[in-house]
Amino acid sequence: GALKAEQILRRVLQEREDNSSTKKRKKRREDIYPSFVMYTMTIDGWARSIGSHDSDEEGSKEESDTAAAKRAEQILKGMQEAYESGDETVKPNVITFNAVINAWAKCRHEESPQQALRVLTWMNDLRKSNRNDAQPNESSYNTILGAYSRSGSADAPEKIAKILSYMDRMSTEGMQIDLKPSTISYNSYLSALVNGAARGTISGDVSAQKAEKLLNKMIKRYENGDDVEPDGWTFTFVIQAWAKSGTKNAASKAEKVLRLMEAYHRRNVLVWSDKSNVTLYINQFNTKPISIAYNSVIDAYAKSNTSGSARCAEDILRRMESVQMSGENNDVKPDLVSYNSCIHAYAKSRERGVATKAERLLRHMEDVYKDGDTSVRPDVRTYNGVLDCWAKSGEKEAAYQAEKILNEIYENYDAGVSDVLPTTVTFNTVMYAHVRSGHPQSGQRAEDILNQMDELYRDGMEEVKPDVISFTNVINAWSKSRNEMAGQRALAILNRMEELHDAGYSKNIRPNSFTINAVINALSKSREVGKARMAFDTLQRAKQKKISGVNTNIKIYNSVLNACAYSDKRRGDDPNDVLNIASKLMEEIQEQKMASDITYSTYLRVLSIFMSPDEKRQRMLEQTFRQCCDDGLLSQGVLDQLRWSVDSNLYKSLMKEGSSSGDRRGEIAVNWSRNVKYERQYK
Repeated sequence: GALKAEQILRRVLQEREDNSSTKKRKKRREDIYPSFVMYTMTIDGWARSIGSHDSDEEGSKEESDTAAAKRAEQILKGMQEAYESGDETVKPNVITFNAVINAWAKCRHEESPQQALRVLTWMNDLRKSNRNDAQPNESSYNTILGAYSRSGSADAPEKIAKILSYMDRMSTEGMQIDLKPSTISYNSYLSALVNGAARGTISGDVSAQKAEKLLNKMIKRYENGDDVEPDGWTFTFVIQAWAKSGTKNAASKAEKVLRLMEAYHRRNVLVWSDKSNVTLYINQFNTKPISIAYNSVIDAYAKSNTSGSARCAEDILRRMESVQMSGENNDVKPDLVSYNSCIHAYAKSRERGVATKAERLLRHMEDVYKDGDTSVRPDVRTYNGVLDCWAKSGEKEAAYQAEKILNEIYENYDAGVSDVLPTTVTFNTVMYAHVRSGHPQSGQRAEDILNQMDELYRDGMEEVKPDVISFTNVINAWSKSRNEMAGQRALAILNRMEELHDAGYSKNIRPNSFTINAVINALSKSREVGKARMAFDTLQRAKQKKISGVNTNIKIYNSVLNACAYSDKRRGDDPNDVLNIASKLMEEIQEQKMASDITYSTYLRVLSIFMSPDEKRQRMLEQTFRQCCDDGLLSQGVLDQLRWSVDSNLYKSLMKEGSSSGDRRGEIAVNWSRNVKYERQYK
């Protein structure tokens, strides 16, 4: 393409040079001249090649695109030089310059908008110096606006706004009437706001407010006689700006704009009563709502933590289905994104029955796909979303339903009905369903699934390679299974992780703080003799291996304390060893100042059970209680444990401490519990 066109151009240029140096040849070959078409075809070829490279490496693509844009510009410069040398047949025009501007605009690097703007400035400079009469037009500026919009840079909206202001001024003051910003121009500004918010370079809330302000301004100006009207994409960009804003009511604000879009289109249709008015006929289609607008609102509800968001997402989906059934707008039709987003909304919902609803959507998608609509063919994200709904549902049969869907994926693939294969996430989600079930067999079932993943991976299925979440889920499943072997199995899984990691199986299975906490929890809940020592040793081993976050994770320390608190002298646990472990833990916790109210309530239990009932125990209990109050960590749990641990006289005496002026009990309690989460504060 581009290279071949340039080779032809170069050959013609070379022959012309040779022709001019030999009189004999000049006499025979006077017709050898590179034409305007040759130049423009070569420039256009390089511009079109940008973005079409096959390399998988982003850096390589960027280099290839930049090289192509440079070649296009060099040829344009040669064209301009030839024109200035007297060959008026190759005079570059605005279309030629726009091709090079477009080449730079399409490049994949942050400097591409500035490079495109530089070419436009060069065109203007040539015109001012009477070296060329080509003048930038709306298309020239819109191409640059689009480049800034795609860049996602923090200053993109500001730069676009300046260019829009310049275009508007040039048009309004009559210096270049055809430069008036169009709907496409304004949409570039809106798109820049959306892209900036999505990439985190611009405040989402500010972007959304600016976007909606521009939309309202465009509507008002159009109603007052301006010929630039918002189209379907204008509304959609504003919807996306709210959807990606991250604000509390983002979804409801996005839906509000969607409803405005629907009402605006309906009004246009009503106004369009005379088909002889071609402009109105066209505009009533330009303002039609599009599927992306609806999908953006569904996605906003899916990401919302507001109560009832799942129902709202489902309502939008049903509206899309209703529009499709009515035939009034062929541009609105639920697709894979619509259904997947709604299923994701179900997964985040805490409402009962959402898993059944999600699976019902899956079955509907399968039926529609079988009827020939490939746009709703379920993919692995669809199945993973439904599995997530079951895993989080807490329903009795959730784990069974999750495994049933997993098996179904395999059966459909083997039968050629579907090309969907499970991924690591798929298996992890099914294992999480077993974690949530708490069934006595959940630990073994989760471990069986892990073994299945490992076997498939070793057989060459890279997509299901177990990761740290896989192993941690198995440990958690054992922990919650109430199985007497849970502690030993958890330790065995941890050992397996470390061995595989050290053997180079995968970097992604190195135990993390969640893994360590899960193992210690499993030990804590077990009936193992010496579980306090095993839990403490697990913590020490994790610290020696420098597992991130373990040293400062109070949940892990509290779990080891819990293993101490629920050790059993009657089964053979050594009281002195338990007390020594608990004391060491408390020293570390105090040194790092990371105690919680749970730390104190658990330690009080250890002292009351494993110390001899003498004055020393009383002093230790008093000292621990006072330290708890000084730290502002008196919770209802600490208070209940204290009441259970000491006699009534000491309890009353301790409750009076903390005030020398006779403050009321409630006022003292506020100070004592100042650092406790509200729901656990002393009542």
